[in-house]
Amino acid sequence: LAAITTKKKEEPIVEEEILPVETGMWEIVRQPKWTVDFSDIHFVDENNGWAVGSDGFIVATNDGGKEWRQQKGGTDRLLLDVFFLDTNRGWTVGQRGTLLYTEDGGETWVSQKTGIGSTLYRVFFANAQNGWISIENASFLRTEDGGKNWTLHETGITSREFSDLYFTGREKGWAVSSTSIGRGLIIESKDGGKQWRTNMEGDERGRTIKRLQFLSDKIGYAIEPYEVMHITTDGGRTWSQKKINIDARLNDMSFPEPKAGWLVGDRGKILHTNDGGDNWDEQETNINEDLKGIHFVNNKLGWATGNMGTILHTNDGGKNWEAQIRGDGYSLKKGYFLSASEGWAVGGNGVILYTNNGGETWKMQDSGVKEQIIDIKFLEGTLGWGWLMTANGKVIYTTSRGEKWSIQADQTIRPIGRRYNIRDNQFVNLSEGWAVGSEGTIIHNIDGGKAWTVVESPTDVRFNAVNFPGYGIGWIAGEQGVLLRGSMDGTLWGFRETGTGIGLNGVDFANPFDGWAVGQAGLIIRTEDSGTTWQGQKSNVKVALYDVKFLNKDEGYAVGENGTVVHTVDGGKTWILQETNTTNDLYDICLAPDGSVWVSGKWGIIIRHRERQAS
Repeated sequence: LAAITTKKKEEPIVEEEILPVETGMWEIVRQPKWTVDFSDIHFVDENNGWAVGSDGFIVATNDGGKEWRQQKGGTDRLLLDVFFLDTNRGWTVGQRGTLLYTEDGGETWVSQKTGIGSTLYRVFFANAQNGWISIENASFLRTEDGGKNWTLHETGITSREFSDLYFTGREKGWAVSSTSIGRGLIIESKDGGKQWRTNMEGDERGRTIKRLQFLSDKIGYAIEPYEVMHITTDGGRTWSQKKINIDARLNDMSFPEPKAGWLVGDRGKILHTNDGGDNWDEQETNINEDLKGIHFVNNKLGWATGNMGTILHTNDGGKNWEAQIRGDGYSLKKGYFLSASEGWAVGGNGVILYTNNGGETWKMQDSGVKEQIIDIKFLEGTLGWGWLMTANGKVIYTTSRGEKWSIQADQTIRPIGRRYNIRDNQFVNLSEGWAVGSEGTIIHNIDGGKAWTVVESPTDVRFNAVNFPGYGIGWIAGEQGVLLRGSMDGTLWGFRETGTGIGLNGVDFANPFDGWAVGQAGLIIRTEDSGTTWQGQKSNVKVALYDVKFLNKDEGYAVGENGTVVHTVDGGKTWILQETNTTNDLYDICLAPDGSVWVSGKWGIIIRHRERQAS
């Protein structure tokens, strides 16, 4: 079934109907300020710096990071690198050939054409005219006129992309990657990047070199993602290798002086050396987010940036790091609301958010885990009993409305030893729960979360959603248009033919007969006979839809990518797009018992319906 109906060939072509958008229906009750994964950061002096990242995000400061302001780059593509010559002239590069240039410190950014549609990884300028960009297919772009024109140069040395490059002048430069058989590779050019030769090739396979920096024509450093640094003191004629004791992937480095340097990596790791890499000391950051970029302007002042809108700053060489920006925008996968005042939302990194004042304020509750939480359930009333489940099948419970959460003791999933990648979960009552996931996984529990048993599945596709609407029948939706129907005891799950091969992300029934399922490319399908037959409905959107909920057989909502909410009051014959004032992906709809409607999604966004906040 198609998400959008098509006309017969003999019908005349008519202009596409422009449907109205309902406004003023939703209000944002939680939206973290910085909802971005930063890829790189660059400072030209102690005051002026820029950081770039996901969704085309560019932020700048002119006071050393006391205040950061967003700049408009005119793109929503991932930006991977940023480089400034001075406080005015700079470039940033990213996905699908994105190259932006500014002459006024980023107040305005303009696109420069390269003729390349693949990813641009790193950009470096030796002066205002001479610059280079490493691109996806193991080649380079060079400009000799400040970016007005770019020339493609192929190395012929490897098929792997070059992850970094550095020039000490308009002619002499180096680049790093790995060989076609997976050995660390450093190459050198003496004519501005037109011709290249191998400078160093590692001995071990499974290696690559991630970052490169030269302090002069003689002294240079290069790091591998795991535990190895390469050092030259003779301009690359020879390279020595040193071991770095760290249990995390390394992502970037900065050496403001020949002996003083810093490395950043996953899980908030920052390492420092004062002796040119012979010894490294880990510095305390008090964060767990992956750090992707670091830049020091001298041996005291430095900045590091990474996931979840994180920008850290030190003015004492890393003895102390403080967060200048710290996002809390973990994607929220599920919400559970008891009323228009009280509810919870859960998601990435074990986050649990709680409000008891209708979303005016949110309190972080301690789940005790750092893995993604995929569902949460509370009993109605005043008992305070609740459950949640993580992506690896761990059950956590509370008897105090979330003031304290405890991991279910002696929990097992049989057969033991198998890895369970859970995508969705539902506790149907005080003691019984279901969960589904990758490779056709269905697990069932009847003792409050201790012992889970794998239930036979008729398919090995990934399941995305499980729903027992309360009529003794359950539904499981998955990839390739798969939809399963089963009884409450789960003794048998059987296929229901949907007529579409498009992945399904959500399913809901208003009564035992009337149900809907949603999926990729704006797909909405409906049944009026308990799932025996399904028909497509015109959603009027083309984005992925992740969840669907119906208040009754006539009125319902579906949510999805880019802040999409569509609404129907005639059983889906007509779906109308509603304005949400957000472009964050929306993953879940929660219909509270009092009639209030809440939606949660990417970067910690939570919105609620204005007209459905029952008193």
